[in-house]
Amino acid sequence: MNLNDLKDYDKKYIFLNEFKLEKEQRIELLLFLINFFKIPGKIEDYYLVLGGRGLISRHNFQNSDFFIQNARILLKTLNQKKVYLDELREYESSEYEKLYTRVGNKFIKVKNITEELAEREELYLKLLSLEIRYKLPKNEFAFQKGKRYGIIIDEKPIEIKLLDEIVPRKISKPRRKKRSRLKLSISDLIKEAQEIDETLSQEGNSYRKRVLENTTFKFVKQQSIQETKNIEINNITNKVGQVGSGKSTLSDAIVKKLAKENKKVVVIESSVPKVLKKAEELNRLGIDAIPVIGSSNWTDHINKVSDGKDFLSDFDSEILTSGCALGGLINEADLSIDYGKEPCTKIYKFYERGASRLNQLNINKTYQCPFYYSCPRTSIQTRIFDANVIVTTTAALATMKIGISGMTLFQYTLEYVDLVIVDEAESELQKADQIFAPYVSIDDYIRNNGSISGEFYRKSSDERTSSNLNLRNFISLHQQSNDIFMKINDLLKNDKHGFPRSRLERPFSGRNLIRECWERNLLPEDLCKELEQMSNLNRNRRYIGILRDFISITNKNQLFENFSAYGWGTTKDLTRAQVNRVIFICSVLYFEHLYRELSNLVEKGTELPNSTKEILSQRFEFHQRYIPVSPIGNIFGLQYKDKEKNGKSDLCIVKQFATGRAMYLRFPWLKVDTNGNPLGPHVLLLSGSSFVPGSLSNHIDEHVNYIIEAEPYKRKFIEKSHFEYLNTGVYVSGSGEKRNERLRELVSECKEVIIEKLESNDNILMIVNSYEDVTVVYTKLREILSDTPFKEKIAYIAPDDDNSNDPGKVKQSKVTDVVFKDAKILVSVAVLIERGHNIVDEKGNAYFDTLMFMTRPMPRPDDYRSHVSKVNGYIMAKYSNRNEPVNTETFKQMRSDAFYMYNLLGQSEDRLDDLDTQVQKDIVVTLFVMILQIFGRLCRIGNQEDMKSKAPDVYFADAAFKAKNQNGFDLLNSLVDYLEEIMSEKGIDGEIAKTLYDPFYQALRKGRKIYDKLSLVY
Repeated sequence: MNLNDLKDYDKKYIFLNEFKLEKEQRIELLLFLINFFKIPGKIEDYYLVLGGRGLISRHNFQNSDFFIQNARILLKTLNQKKVYLDELREYESSEYEKLYTRVGNKFIKVKNITEELAEREELYLKLLSLEIRYKLPKNEFAFQKGKRYGIIIDEKPIEIKLLDEIVPRKISKPRRKKRSRLKLSISDLIKEAQEIDETLSQEGNSYRKRVLENTTFKFVKQQSIQETKNIEINNITNKVGQVGSGKSTLSDAIVKKLAKENKKVVVIESSVPKVLKKAEELNRLGIDAIPVIGSSNWTDHINKVSDGKDFLSDFDSEILTSGCALGGLINEADLSIDYGKEPCTKIYKFYERGASRLNQLNINKTYQCPFYYSCPRTSIQTRIFDANVIVTTTAALATMKIGISGMTLFQYTLEYVDLVIVDEAESELQKADQIFAPYVSIDDYIRNNGSISGEFYRKSSDERTSSNLNLRNFISLHQQSNDIFMKINDLLKNDKHGFPRSRLERPFSGRNLIRECWERNLLPEDLCKELEQMSNLNRNRRYIGILRDFISITNKNQLFENFSAYGWGTTKDLTRAQVNRVIFICSVLYFEHLYRELSNLVEKGTELPNSTKEILSQRFEFHQRYIPVSPIGNIFGLQYKDKEKNGKSDLCIVKQFATGRAMYLRFPWLKVDTNGNPLGPHVLLLSGSSFVPGSLSNHIDEHVNYIIEAEPYKRKFIEKSHFEYLNTGVYVSGSGEKRNERLRELVSECKEVIIEKLESNDNILMIVNSYEDVTVVYTKLREILSDTPFKEKIAYIAPDDDNSNDPGKVKQSKVTDVVFKDAKILVSVAVLIERGHNIVDEKGNAYFDTLMFMTRPMPRPDDYRSHVSKVNGYIMAKYSNRNEPVNTETFKQMRSDAFYMYNLLGQSEDRLDDLDTQVQKDIVVTLFVMILQIFGRLCRIGNQEDMKSKAPDVYFADAAFKAKNQNGFDLLNSLVDYLEEIMSEKGIDGEIAKTLYDPFYQALRKGRKIYDKLSLVY
């Protein structure tokens, strides 16, 4: 279907995958949009309109936004500046009869347009007025009568023969939702909580009902806060509440109530084990709830859930270990279908002609399994479209496909779901940011892919020859990509790249390096022009052979020999720096080409390890048509991190596909109707630490709609906590190569406090920053406690893939097992225990009594993924409530601000004292969130009559929490000052802060040696 077919078209929608615009029409459709709505801006910036940045700066939309939404869907690739400018040049130079002409720095409609052009203009208007739908691909099922089919196991073709013909079961998609506000009364939710207690709690324990009855719910208006008996969920609803206030209980009650009303809800959990646990609980309550988890890591899911158990629950067993129907039809005794490798959509037909190929599978065409919706392994897929509740993770929501036709879970949620519930909201927003901005170091790239080549070349030559063509191509391309990637790394380490080092510490690509050379006259103009052509290998395939030679080109003579042999380059002489630039740029261009080719092979379904697929195959084609682009624009490039002080450096692949957190924060408006009304799901955000002005990544700058205030006895319990700075004189954080030595010294310094607490029957939670820290502290603890009864009472958290037999080990996903180990000390990495782990005794009281921070719980300052979240949070906070008309100047400023913040976060200062004040404040607030969340693990208490009497003791052992001198940067002083600052704000912001943080603040402020300075200026 093309543009002219719309002349007599009478439907109100089109299918995207059945519609095609000519190249000139793509540009002209964008020019029509700009002119029709009189969108201001320069010609070179028109592409910015297609990036979805207008979604970031507004909450109210209109008819023009429906048109822009459709243009984004139809013209997705034009949101990239290079693609846009290339197609614009072709449009202007073509013989195509144009509707628009350039006048100064804008395009205007030509005068005295012909009847044909007038009709084309009307068709553009009609096209953008239609709803754009997606038609799922038609399934072609295997095992047609009279044909031979098979699957591939360990690269061997295995024929599958059915005993009888089978008619594939079909399922129908649900009706599209009728969007409306969700209104709930607290009294109804209390009733739901009571019903949950009757099913899930021990007899007579109605703690969920009690929590909701005794919790105070407050509605936040623009200028006032008042108690409420009702909750309304509309678009983005932001609920905040301190630890123990009943946020999770409220969520469960809402889910149960909405399920009765036949609403569809997606519940986001933080991990796969929690997804399965929550889905099982909901099913016990009579709710049709389906867990949706990634299929590629299925064996890992089984291992995590079953670790330490004699057997799986019936629910987990049905979900995780049901068998594949085709597995029972394999005749070879030594072959089976591994979990996660079921050939649901990878069945092949045997060649029917050619004697030499009769027993070979034609892997160029795939067929679907007719058992899909009746097979035990995938039968759950039949329930997804009818289920009231889907329980999943942020990663699965962003990446999973459901059903045999491959609809993305994101698309299903956008079109059919009424509500998405996101607990620990700021944490899930950061996960979304990082999912849409993957980052791979050279070491990971080579290590994760290296096993493929090793296995391939260990085979005999006959086996290698018989391997499928896609795999052979992959191995060849992969080896070249390794070689050129390592060459780029060597050029960087040896300063043979011709660019300022600071430039390469920001993401770069071959194209933007060429552009810089052109704009700054770093290379001759004729050479820049040729390199520009070379950067578009899809159109200039002859350059591939030229670039391949750059794996071995190292000097000027070899470069000019390449110029001469292939008839390209320049006749002008080049300086050493210019030679280095050309070699470096061409090496980068060739790596980018190989990476795209490898990615294409993965998309075709080549059997590869999951780690390789994660590195190469993430494209988010559907998502990019709806979620706003990254604030700096979607990128694929390289980035060099040079750390001279510790002798480490790394070359990384960086990609950004979208502003990840906008998936949640703009879900309602990612799809709008013709009047700009939201069609996406409502989103309920729940958190106890998302209201933290000054934090770039943790603060959610959406209006707080409701405050959940915990029962008074819980607030008083927190207020009685004891905080103390130990003043050990041992500085661990920031000590560089001496870190391990300092950690051991610090543990020795704390021996007296540790033994005192253990002899008082306290259980201690010790916090460090990395697994290496954990090992150092655990080993030293066993040494200093070797002559005490507590030597064997020490535990530590280890990664899930740690298969050692150390008796003190507790796997990350099994952290609550520390209770059953009867451990008195648990050493943990901060990020593993900060959220969601309620380690409690049989009465619901926190297992730990004392908290010791052995290091400052802070992320690495050069962590790219952390920077992505901070920049995304910064941009959404700065622009979220502007409600300005679409304006390319605003979008340009947004990009400029994003680059500014990346540069600010990339400061190389080693001391906190020397950092920009905005970055300092972000560090303080980020530290506060981490401390608060970990502290919350010790603040879980049961019913008032059963609660523990002793409030938590918190010790800051690392001397780096305080300043070394009077003018230094003091984290604990800054933390107290920050809390005073936000709680003293006039109006609702101050009230929100007091409700959330006052008990913590009161305890911290009066802590021993915590606050010893009157004020701090950020």
